[in-house]
Amino acid sequence: MELQKKLEAEGWKVRQVKHYNGCYEVYGFDAEGHKTEAFFHPKAFERVHAEGQADEK
Repeated sequence: MELQKKLEAEGWKVRQVKHYNGCYEVYGFDAEGHKTEAFFHPKAFERVHAEGQADEK
C-alpha cells in the first residue's frame, strides 16, 4: 500500500493499516518511536485528527 510505503520511508514502523470511516487508520510506531494510532486522508495521505483528538506533538 502506498501510504504504508510513504510512512516507512519517513521512519515509521507500521503494524496495520485499516480503512475506517473514509480514512486510513494506521497502527504502529511513528518516526520518534512513539506507539501511535493515526488517521490519514485517503487521497492526500495527510494526517487528520478526529474531532476532540489533540495533536500529540
